[in-house]
Amino acid sequence: MKVSVYFYSGLLGLEHIFKISYRFLVIPTGLLIPLTTSLVAAHIVEHFIEGGEVLPYFFHLEFQLGIPFLLLIVTLFQKKREKSNNKLFK
Repeated sequence: MKVSVYFYSGLLGLEHIFKISYRFLVIPTGLLIPLTTSLVAAHIVEHFIEGGEVLPYFFHLEFQLGIPFLLLIVTLFQKKREKSNNKLFK
């Protein structure tokens, strides 16, 4: 189920970028997925090793720390700007 949602959202992103209906991109993108997965890991054991030992140090830190911190900074700036705009209009 999760892969289907990612696949569909990726198609919608490609549709937005290339200004082509996502229906024309389903088959080419669907054919690229098995090819690229075989480049990442040759078999399921290698996939589990890579996912459990390698990725947490390089990939998960950005999602667990970097993006929330960036969103916090953006939210603080937006609140500060809203306060200053409210003072100007009163």
